[in-house]
Amino acid sequence: MEQGLFEITQRKENLRYLVVLKDERGEAILTSQYREVKPMCLNEIDWIRRCGPEDSFYERIDVEGAWSYVLHARDAHILGTGPKFVTEEERERGIEAVKRYAPDAPLYDSTPAIDLSTRIPETLRQHARETVELAEAEKACFRHTSA
Repeated sequence: MEQGLFEITQRKENLRYLVVLKDERGEAILTSQYREVKPMCLNEIDWIRRCGPEDSFYERIDVEGAWSYVLHARDAHILGTGPKFVTEEERERGIEAVKRYAPDAPLYDSTPAIDLSTRIPETLRQHARETVELAEAEKACFRHTSA
């Protein structure tokens, strides 16, 4: 049985996230827009699973002899775009592949584990340090008055 694969990956220097739906040969058949955080990708995959099988969510594109498609969500935001094809028939086969693979494709996350402490702005770190210092001062004051 043929099976596709959803892959969450990171690209570009700012390491934004991207969802790629691949066919059984590992070829990308749908690529999402860049997302800032991984949970947004998981949400996109859910949308792709729901909208992918329905033909009405596909916008067929023909620009200067290159055929492609865009998959839209129910609220019309773009879920992903297909690759460029040489013929209209190839584009239709690409759409049919997305319809076939999207509902059941397993997920592979190729992104590294994230140390969120590096993404916390210095302002929040300073606030946390001050809060800890204040709590320790209050504890010391409490110990002093209860002794």
